[in-house]
Amino acid sequence: MINRREFFGKAAGALAAVSAITSGDTLCAQSAPSTVPPSDQINLGIIGPGSRGKSVMRAFLRVPGVRFTALCDIYEPRFDEARKVTGEQTPAFKDYRQLLDQKGLDAIVVSTPPCLHEEHVVAALESCRHVYGEKDMALTVPACDHVVATVRKTGKFYQIGTQYHYAPWYQEALRRIHSGKLGQVTHIYAYWHRNNNWRRPVPDPKDPKLEHLINWRLYKECSGGLLAELGTPRSEFRKPRIRSLTRIRDRDGRRGLLERWARNAG
Repeated sequence: MINRREFFGKAAGALAAVSAITSGDTLCAQSAPSTVPPSDQINLGIIGPGSRGKSVMRAFLRVPGVRFTALCDIYEPRFDEARKVTGEQTPAFKDYRQLLDQKGLDAIVVSTPPCLHEEHVVAALESCRHVYGEKDMALTVPACDHVVATVRKTGKFYQIGTQYHYAPWYQEALRRIHSGKLGQVTHIYAYWHRNNNWRRPVPDPKDPKLEHLINWRLYKECSGGLLAELGTPRSEFRKPRIRSLTRIRDRDGRRGLLERWARNAG
């Protein structure tokens, strides 16, 4: 029987593998038929099965015995899209509280915009479920503190989706650092080249609510911008693996939130 800690470890490995070979929705929707007995099945619910959410679903379904048994999104067209991933008429809800009221869910996947992470992760933890949440933890330091306090209070597992840390090249870099082959590491230069547009087509471009819903990454009230969306896995690499590094800056030399986070984490 797979326990919860083993499940999260295997799931993270699967997510890293998928992140390395695919982007968007190019991976096959369903995993191979599972031979895991029903008593050992892991039932997941997902809040936010959008573009990233569906990719995360496919990755989880690579783990034998995993099944998504509940979906939640405020944008109803996502329901049919997510059901194509599960291969069944998975129950769907527009209110995440209705999803959390469902019986038999072992863990919750949160793949909503960062501005909603605190609300959704805290509610899922307080429903006595383990949580796998997409990065970032939350949009503000107080919101992150609230999530951490709730994890400690509930005693549930909570894993943040920085999947590349499980990738072979990350692990090899850490092995070389820890072995001393690189000497004392005093500086890490991390970057990410992105040459495509994050703006996505909106069915009704004249509807501002729909525009914000679909293109949330373009609005500061929902996203921390490129530094948060793409910089987190790179900057988080030094914590807690290379504790001597305590200051993080973006390319413009700004500090603030990330430097405070680095001090607290180190």
